[in-house]
Amino acid sequence: MSTSLALAIPAYNEGDGIGGFLGEIDLRFKSWDGEVTFVVADDCSNDATPTVLEEARGELTAELRVVTMEQNSGHGPTVLRAYREAIATGADVTLQVDGDGQFEVRDIRRIADDICSSRADVAIAKRRDRQDPWFRKVLTRALRLFLQYRTGLRVMDPNCPLRAYRSSVLEALLEHVPDGATVPNIYLAVLADGAGLSTAELIVEHCQRRGHTAQGTTWGTRHRTIAIPKRLLVFVWRAFRECLSFLRTLDAEGVSESVARSRALAAGGR
Repeated sequence: MSTSLALAIPAYNEGDGIGGFLGEIDLRFKSWDGEVTFVVADDCSNDATPTVLEEARGELTAELRVVTMEQNSGHGPTVLRAYREAIATGADVTLQVDGDGQFEVRDIRRIADDICSSRADVAIAKRRDRQDPWFRKVLTRALRLFLQYRTGLRVMDPNCPLRAYRSSVLEALLEHVPDGATVPNIYLAVLADGAGLSTAELIVEHCQRRGHTAQGTTWGTRHRTIAIPKRLLVFVWRAFRECLSFLRTLDAEGVSESVARSRALAAGGR
């Protein structure tokens, strides 16, 4: 039985790398047994990203849908928009990967294959030898330890931007994610774990960002920078306060019931 797939791809100022990235993913999924759709959510890029995406449209085998945020909103809200637009395609599986090209396309295909072959509800990648500045790796580790202590979370890389979901399950989980969330992937990992969903974890390679700079425009332009960007500290403080509020209001039992209904519906359609 064929499985339709939608890739939810947030992007901001990725014009120097996203075209080649989409092309390589498209080539890797030519043998996929089912329809494949790219859904790119552009967070009001001010570089060549819109032009590159338009040029790519005629070169891809898969369908490409591009949505543009009403205003520059940051990574979290853009991810949420990409997820919801991907679900709206009616695809059986939704796979999320950032548009900066920091994952090997073979690993993207592995995540998609795994969720289909294992019948897992969720598949989340764990980055090996992460190619990011030291402070981002430290923050990720601190976050994981905090969530393990606070919620018992078992996922090793809860904010990894490479993951796949059964779309019906993802839709149920998103009902419990705050609108405009700064770190929605963290909340989705916590919700899935708390609901007892079947979650597969795959170790994947991590790469430097595609394009002319390894770091991109979000936190600065130098990959091996020593100083922590001030705007990153502001973001972390905001995200931490938001995360505490989310955890205080989390109703795990309600989430479990909602996801259980979606799992039953999904199972009936397999």
